Amino acid sequence: GVIALGSADEQEIVMETERGPLLIKGEALNIQQLNLDKGSIVVEGLIKSLTYDDEPKQKKGLLNRLLK
Repeated sequence: GVIALGSADEQEIVMETERGPLLIKGEALNIQQLNLDKGSIVVEGLIKSLTYDDEPKQKKGLLNRLLK
């Protein structure tokens, strides 16, 4: 359910999903495939954590910051 990609580098990927903002942290992260029409993403590398931001207040603010 990926809606939008906020930012991405080798240590962190931030995206907006149907369940809210998702933060992926790790090492040597690389986006192999991103299809926003299907809502899918394929990430390669050592993933150390996947964190959703569950606070509704933050959701809109984070998305706005990501899309600037």
